[in-house]
Amino acid sequence: MTKIRAALIAVGFSLAVVAIASMPSAHASMDELLDGIVALEACDQSKEMHDEKKCEAFLVGVTATLSWLQIYQNLELTYCVPSTTVVRLPDQRDIFVKWMNQNPSQLHGHSVGLFVKSMEQAFPCNS
Repeated sequence: MTKIRAALIAVGFSLAVVAIASMPSAHASMDELLDGIVALEACDQSKEMHDEKKCEAFLVGVTATLSWLQIYQNLELTYCVPSTTVVRLPDQRDIFVKWMNQNPSQLHGHSVGLFVKSMEQAFPCNS
């Protein structure tokens, strides 16, 4: 199993746990948040389907899973947040939403991959 596949499975598991704990809503389900368009709708505060709790759950699940894979599975992230920088949840959301709005042709993709692309743009690694 590739590291990316393992990451996607772990993210899916994290989302399932969060979904069980979250209150029911008429908005996007947690499974649907894996679609880029739905994730943008949930995370973009200007959108009708904005759902702050589900967006935050998605972001926490993705970052926790990527951190776990980085620490315990030696996954090399493709973005590099400086050790002196604190990226809070609202910062992650803003980076993610901005990138998604600037790259509408890529919204058909998996939201976890799109999150990584947004972080790559915000925090490129120096080669």
